[in-house]
Amino acid sequence: AASAALAAAGADRWVLPVVQGFVDHHEGIINGVAFDVLTLSRRSVRKAGTRFHTRGLGKGGAVAHFVESEQVLICKGRLYSHVQVRGSIPLAWAQPP
Repeated sequence: AASAALAAAGADRWVLPVVQGFVDHHEGIINGVAFDVLTLSRRSVRKAGTRFHTRGLGKGGAVAHFVESEQVLICKGRLYSHVQVRGSIPLAWAQPP
């Protein structure tokens, strides 16, 4: 939605959309079998904030600190993936600083 608004305003050539997250890659060999392990995490931009100041559920239904993490294993030409999502407890509450 934000990228579409930037493009409509003609500002897309000046602003680069960025994803907040983490990427890691490791190669290894166990018992002569080579493998690659990738870890990818992406944090939501909805209801973001510091851990102790933003909690619970937002007005639009987005939980605070929502993170989607994926672990990928590539071994013997096959790809295995595990996705985990996490976030704050989905209740409408807050903790004042």
